Amino acid sequence: MGKVDDLRPFYNQARLFVAPTRYAAGIPHKVHEAAAYGLPIVTTSLIAQQLGWKHESELLVADHNVDFAQQCIKLYRDFTLWNKLRKNAIKRVEIECSPQVFSQRLSSIFIARSARE
Repeated sequence: MGKVDDLRPFYNQARLFVAPTRYAAGIPHKVHEAAAYGLPIVTTSLIAQQLGWKHESELLVADHNVDFAQQCIKLYRDFTLWNKLRKNAIKRVEIECSPQVFSQRLSSIFIARSARE
């Protein structure tokens, strides 16, 4: 597809978001973005650990291809679980990605750095 300026149509057509990441660093914004659009997530333990999100609370976790596929099927079929994960992930994004939280975290980093110098 190349560069896509507006992902909303894709998110609106999807039922879930998969992030089968084996290697990563930093904040997994792609997962935050998908959750903010209301998509429940299936991801690897690496991403779940980076986020601090829990299996069957904010997302589903699997590390092997068969398990990953099974978790996708489970989420696709279980509407109660789908709603629970969607609601909990949206709450986490609202809290963790708020401008206030980012400002507080940046301030704490600068304060810690200043204290070491």
